[in-house]
Amino acid sequence: MHLSARSWIAAVVLSLLAGCSDSPQEKFETYKAKAAQGDRFAQYELGFCFDEGIGVNQDLAQAVNWYSKAADQGHAPAQHNLANFYYFGVVVAKDPVQAISWYRKAAEQGHALAQYNLGVCYYNGIGVEKNQVQAVSWYRKAAEQGLAMAQYNLGNCYWNGNGIAWDNTQAGFWTRKATAQGYAKAQYNPRTPYANAGGFDHSPPPAWVPGAPTPKGCIKVAGWYRGAVEQGHAIDQLNEGLCFAFEQGVEKDFVQAVSWYRKSAEQGDAQAQVNLGACYYNGVGVALDDAQAISWWRKAADQGHISAQFNLGACYDNGIGVPKDFAQALTWYRKVAERGHAPGQYNLGIMHEKGHGVPKDDAEAYLWFKLSWICDNEHLKDVRKLRDDVEQRLSPEQKDLANKRFTELLNAIEPKIAAKKAGK
Repeated sequence: MHLSARSWIAAVVLSLLAGCSDSPQEKFETYKAKAAQGDRFAQYELGFCFDEGIGVNQDLAQAVNWYSKAADQGHAPAQHNLANFYYFGVVVAKDPVQAISWYRKAAEQGHALAQYNLGVCYYNGIGVEKNQVQAVSWYRKAAEQGLAMAQYNLGNCYWNGNGIAWDNTQAGFWTRKATAQGYAKAQYNPRTPYANAGGFDHSPPPAWVPGAPTPKGCIKVAGWYRGAVEQGHAIDQLNEGLCFAFEQGVEKDFVQAVSWYRKSAEQGDAQAQVNLGACYYNGVGVALDDAQAISWWRKAADQGHISAQFNLGACYDNGIGVPKDFAQALTWYRKVAERGHAPGQYNLGIMHEKGHGVPKDDAEAYLWFKLSWICDNEHLKDVRKLRDDVEQRLSPEQKDLANKRFTELLNAIEPKIAAKKAGK
């Protein structure tokens, strides 16, 4: 038995067969005859029958043969399925570049799974130069068609500021859409020790992290996906961990999740490092160990992972796993604040207002409070009052200078998004 990367179509095909008087074997013969005449739809159906063993013994080489014929005639599902064979290296030599080529052909015809998989490849630099802006673009196309895992990935990109400006509201919007489809059945239950940005915690967002193309998350069967995991691919190991953490196709098992996160994290995957750190921080699947959490978050932060950078800032700010160090907290908060991360902006404002690690500076506090309100006025409910209170203490000259810097920073974060939000 293998993991079919076409299983999303299986129910449709089988229901069509069930509604006909012909047996699967007879339908197979019908497809075969029409396929030989060059009918691309029949060629695709014939390939699917060989792929799934419907009406004929399973023969993946024949599946590739008939998918190829249909794909060459522009049949989008066949192009997508053929791409999966090249991606995983099943029957054909593994060829990410060929996979990208076929994913793109199908994606440009509006095939949602191909759009999602193309996004995955851009996100991770598989068969194409890594480009998270392109990843977001393709995730969005698939998400707008209702594909749950694309909605999760898009939400995750908003949450981490990958390929797009950080936006907690949009992250929540897309995550809820996917959750409403039953995509995630388990979430972390983290402790939340923050003093400054209360409510923001160290846990990873409840979102599917980009990984190997697969239409239904993780399904615990031997074959395509399992083979990729056992070959030691970091992305697939990360997703295997998420399967156990989020109860996707398997029973929830945080110990197993930690094991797979670790394998991926040790290969340098930043999101796996963040997730492993979250497990140590929350004592989920492993003994609680703040020092280990810090260690893994630092590795991810050094790769530019925005959540890891914010977590490090919060830990230095509060003395969690490291000695309290306001200077280090400021450094990490500033990194994320300048990327549009509202909690980081909020915390930076608090530190300037209170004089933690820097001379007390109401103008600087006002600037960062104002930015955090623009970037996320839905979740940081008290920031408006803080901004207004600080503003009252500013001279007209201080306020003018702060507003000038505000405009410069806002435009630097993301001109189009910033302009849209500033107009609200």
